[in-house]
Amino acid sequence: MVIVFGTDSKLLGTFEDPEALCEISGTKGKTYSVYTKYFSLMLIPFIPIGKKVYSISTEGHEYEEDIDNPEIQKLINSNRVNVGVPFYHFSGLIISILIALLVMLSKYDVIDPWDIMFGSGTTEGGFFPNTMDHLEDPEVGDIYLMNFIEYKTPYSIYEIVELTDDSVYFNEAEQYFEAWDGAAMTVMAGDYTFPENPKKVAWGHDELTFFYDLTEETADRYIVGKGMVSDVCRDEY
Repeated sequence: MVIVFGTDSKLLGTFEDPEALCEISGTKGKTYSVYTKYFSLMLIPFIPIGKKVYSISTEGHEYEEDIDNPEIQKLINSNRVNVGVPFYHFSGLIISILIALLVMLSKYDVIDPWDIMFGSGTTEGGFFPNTMDHLEDPEVGDIYLMNFIEYKTPYSIYEIVELTDDSVYFNEAEQYFEAWDGAAMTVMAGDYTFPENPKKVAWGHDELTFFYDLTEETADRYIVGKGMVSDVCRDEY
């Protein structure tokens, strides 16, 4: 596979200064052109790498101007030339960031990139796949995202620490989140802690599925102080 990379440029705008002097002939009049340069990979603009200003006199003498020269900047502003970098010049960088994010999410068993690209666009169990399977067959070490609707910072992280025939015992991390995605990203990064002497919280096995993924139609299932299960992550790596 041949990887094509290099630099390219795009014209941002032109303007004229009838009073500018040609350094060679001394005649008046120059036409200025402002270009943005960018690094490209496989013909895709990756990231901008600077701007250049070139001028040509009425007699055809060409110069590369200093874009940081206050006089050049004054001319650009007075002629209202839009020298902003086009957004698509960051295309390669944006694509790379998205790919890196997909790899990270798939590594932590959050999403399946193939399902996103070629599937229906949905995954069972909300953000983390296989949530319902984990609810029906819980294991010690499973991480739960809980939503306590009545609290100002409703989202918290629980971990199963003990299982009995009729109960599931959790410890709660000492972190609380206003938004669900903040809690989810913290779980993915493994950046959560538990108090030195955590208090175990008991749920019945049937409550795990009963309090999962509540909607307006099933909001009566919600019990104050119990919360509801938003997602389950099982670290399999």
